[in-house]
Amino acid sequence: MISYKYQIIKVRPVLKKQAYFISYNLLYMKNIKKIILAIIIVIVAVFLIQNLSTKKNKPTKSTVVTSTEVFKVEGGGYGYIIKAKGEIFIKQSTIPAISGNIPFKTEEEALLVGKLVENKLLNKEYPAVSISELSKLNIDVSNN
Repeated sequence: MISYKYQIIKVRPVLKKQAYFISYNLLYMKNIKKIILAIIIVIVAVFLIQNLSTKKNKPTKSTVVTSTEVFKVEGGGYGYIIKAKGEIFIKQSTIPAISGNIPFKTEEEALLVGKLVENKLLNKEYPAVSISELSKLNIDVSNN
């Protein structure tokens, strides 16, 4: 490829200004293309980062809940484990939504809340449990 400087030297003296103008426009167009490419790359990067960060917090279609199990907690009480694809997805050893590390008093309480969370996951909802949901399930949330 012939460089632009070399083209300007080869042009007759009368056309030097026109040749310089043409080569300047070509260089300017290359800079515009670089700027547009950089903007597109930044937009794509922001889009990818946003999508990757939101997928971590939400249950996905690939989250297939296979079972909910109850286990005994050290020091007394019960908790629940929710498995997805055969691996532990959630292990909750305390009653959610209340302060302190208080386990469920009975296996039934742990299983009820575990099934509630399982249903939320199956419905593509965020698996948080509120105090009002615990009250509806007749879960004792006192700090005994």
